[in-house]
Amino acid sequence: MISVLPVRAELEAPTSTRPVFMVPVNMAKPIRGTKKSRGRPKTTGSGVQIGMRWQQSDLDRIDAWATGQHDSPSRAEAIRRLVDIALERKR
Repeated sequence: MISVLPVRAELEAPTSTRPVFMVPVNMAKPIRGTKKSRGRPKTTGSGVQIGMRWQQSDLDRIDAWATGQHDSPSRAEAIRRLVDIALERKR
């Protein structure tokens, strides 16, 4: 609370550096426990990445095979499984 003193012409009133009015600011508290990690996310493994070009007809056949599986694997997982099946047959 600011006190007001009567001022006479011959006396100087004490001045304050505080502002005449103050606006309360409610700062929101930071959310804890959501710390973001820096950099790239961890990869799924330390394997070698191989980039290939596929014809659309081959991709359609792979996707059709994947939808016929009980767990509907992703395209990458379907390719891994098909390669495993082909390699097991060769033995």
